[in-house]
Amino acid sequence: MNLYQYIALSNDAKSQLLWEQGIYVMNRFEDDLAINLYMLSDFYVEAWYNQNSNKIVKLRPFRSLNLLETYLNQIKLNI
Repeated sequence: MNLYQYIALSNDAKSQLLWEQGIYVMNRFEDDLAINLYMLSDFYVEAWYNQNSNKIVKLRPFRSLNLLETYLNQIKLNI
């Protein structure tokens, strides 16, 4: 499955594939949203989860490493 094949799927199929094959990486928070980052094949997917309604409100697949910058401040290295 590549990025473009994933984008072409229905939202239900995207969610199911992410649940079954996605590798959880980390999360971040914005307002009342928990944004969970997953790796799937050779791309990433952010699952935007509304904690109040208990629903995924957005799935954002991407390959750009620039979009990973928002997660960098959470990484702690013990050197």
